[in-house]
Amino acid sequence: MPKVLSENTALTLLGKIEFKEDKDSELFFYSIKNEWNEVVLKILNTFTVKGPNQELFDNPNISEHEGSDTEIAKHNASTVAPGVYINKLNGKSIELGLEQNNIGVIKLSIKAHKITPSYKMTIPEPYKITTHKHVDLSNVPRYLVALFVDKGQTEIVKLFLSEGENFRHPNIVLIRGAAKNNLKVVRTDLDYGVDFDSDDLNRYDLEYNDDINSDDVVEESIYDSLSLASGNGRLELVKLLLEYGTDIDFQNKENPLAEASKNGYLDIVKFPLDYGADPGGFGENPLKSGARVSCYDGSPLKRTSQIGESNIERLLLEYGDDVHYENDLSL
Repeated sequence: MPKVLSENTALTLLGKIEFKEDKDSELFFYSIKNEWNEVVLKILNTFTVKGPNQELFDNPNISEHEGSDTEIAKHNASTVAPGVYINKLNGKSIELGLEQNNIGVIKLSIKAHKITPSYKMTIPEPYKITTHKHVDLSNVPRYLVALFVDKGQTEIVKLFLSEGENFRHPNIVLIRGAAKNNLKVVRTDLDYGVDFDSDDLNRYDLEYNDDINSDDVVEESIYDSLSLASGNGRLELVKLLLEYGTDIDFQNKENPLAEASKNGYLDIVKFPLDYGADPGGFGENPLKSGARVSCYDGSPLKRTSQIGESNIERLLLEYGDDVHYENDLSL
């Protein structure tokens, strides 16, 4: 792009010259990179008429995520279509917006599919209208998703979950939202169907960590969301997670009940117990096993006895914990 080109000049040119994707798409990406959001909006609002049997998109850069068997549509009628393909070059527009931390253009891109063309037809009918596709988010790196949650960019996170396609990190949103006690983010994530059965929901999959560039992200992401909430005394977050079906007896050393017991949070200890949590934290359902529990390692009763929380000890025993089971380590 010429150095003399400015945002105002680009807007003027777009008002006089028809945007041609095969020739002018560089302007679209250049505008995103330079935060010329008015130009980006102008291009996204540009629709052109494709004649009968004319290819809907003239460029060959169909996103690889569309699938190899995708056919470029041809029609017997004229089509009013977007002037630019929103997922051109495998989602370069959203990638540039993320790289530049251009919140405005990220919003514009994700919402582009809602734009209704106002093109005045000068050709005989019949014709059909094609809107922008949903933005393909499959290449959005998870460390950036974590940073958006950490910075409180709730609107962006909600757009990722609700408006984009192929968003791969709803579980990271849940874990980071829990870590930051952001109830709005957590509720939004739960409302849009986070997968509680996913392998990396309660344990962050560190095998694929090429896009993790922050020790903070790695350190906190490995914890179960409910354990994070329980261990930090966040009762409202605990209630929210349990309301949506989070596993109450997650079997690892950061067991939610054990974490709350260790840190002396009586109200949080009582709430999962009322939900039916195993007071031992490692055994079977207390109704089936008589609430007997091994008192080794990180069981709630042992954690509580170590810090002298007699109220929590009494509560656990009241709900059926067995102080003598295995080896008397709680004594």
